[in-house]
Amino acid sequence: MKKDILFLLLFLFSFPAIHAEITWSLSDNGTLTISGKDMPDYLVYAYSSNKAPWYNDRDNIKNVVIKDGVTNIGSYAFCDCSRLTSVVIPNSVTSIGDLAFYYCSSLTSVTIPNSVTSIGDWVFFNCTSLTSVEIPNSVTSIGNYAFTWCAGLTSVTIPNSVTSIGDSAFSFCIALCSITFKGSTPPAFGNDVFEKVNNSISVYVPSNRVEAYKKVLGDLGLSNIQAIPPLSLTD
Repeated sequence: MKKDILFLLLFLFSFPAIHAEITWSLSDNGTLTISGKDMPDYLVYAYSSNKAPWYNDRDNIKNVVIKDGVTNIGSYAFCDCSRLTSVVIPNSVTSIGDLAFYYCSSLTSVTIPNSVTSIGDWVFFNCTSLTSVEIPNSVTSIGNYAFTWCAGLTSVTIPNSVTSIGDSAFSFCIALCSITFKGSTPPAFGNDVFEKVNNSISVYVPSNRVEAYKKVLGDLGLSNIQAIPPLSLTD
């Protein structure tokens, strides 16, 4: 009987660190480490029973390390982690779910690996401290409101693999100074993609596609379209 009770207590106390096919731990210095395989999608509604298992500890999370083998970042995974400053995403991750980093207002930079093919809706919404993000050549779509209110973002490069950019994806990115499009064909743009972005910022596109981009980006309020400068020997 005592053994049964002891086993039950051990099970109950260990359960919060186990969810679906992932395990997690949070160190005293605020590093959340996640390992396993498939991360499920979560919700953060008031009465939801499907919040991320670390959600109640979100104010203590400063860094996130996702171990190799995890295949995706679930929706709402790190929502409202307002003290999160950095995240390590391995090459095993292929998708970043909706609102995954929603309101992570202290997040300063993100390196998205070449394995990721899609960035969901609202993923980095209101990440106001985000100054740089690397979008790899594997990403084909950027979701609605993906970078809305990333007020610290100064530049962004859209690789030639991106074929669609959702509604308001970069709206209210008021610090943007330059955008570079690498694709020879302009992506399909949603509505208000660059709302409240300074319309005189430098937009760089392939040299033989300046006119094609002018036609599309002019409708989105961007006017300073120019050819990507040739690389120097130093570059």
